[in-house]
Amino acid sequence: SGQTEILAQGIALVVPANIYPALSPFLGVLGAFMTSSNTASNVLFAPVQETIAIVAGLPVATIIAAQNVGAAVGNAIAPANIVLGTGPAGILGQEGKVLRRALPYALAATVVTGIGAWLLVFFMGNGG
Repeated sequence: SGQTEILAQGIALVVPANIYPALSPFLGVLGAFMTSSNTASNVLFAPVQETIAIVAGLPVATIIAAQNVGAAVGNAIAPANIVLGTGPAGILGQEGKVLRRALPYALAATVVTGIGAWLLVFFMGNGG
């Protein structure tokens, strides 16, 4: 329907190309947090990331890689996955506590991934 293209072009217009690589893994995190799936996040947002990269003149491989890492991180803090983990651990009802404890690590991993993507694009020969 063209929604992916319009969303990507809108993001590319709003976010400067010299900043976007650092932000690209956050879209992966969002997708996995919403769907509780790395794969679903990539199905939803990899085409958006690809279009943004093309429109912004960024290396597609680096942006897609950051998307995938972000999705993996987001999968670790996805509510449905936390619920699946609290049952066997015998701590049902403590999902919020688990999320609060895991969130800083997920944020740190996402920030490091964003910095890595940014460095690849702007200091390592355009990242691919």
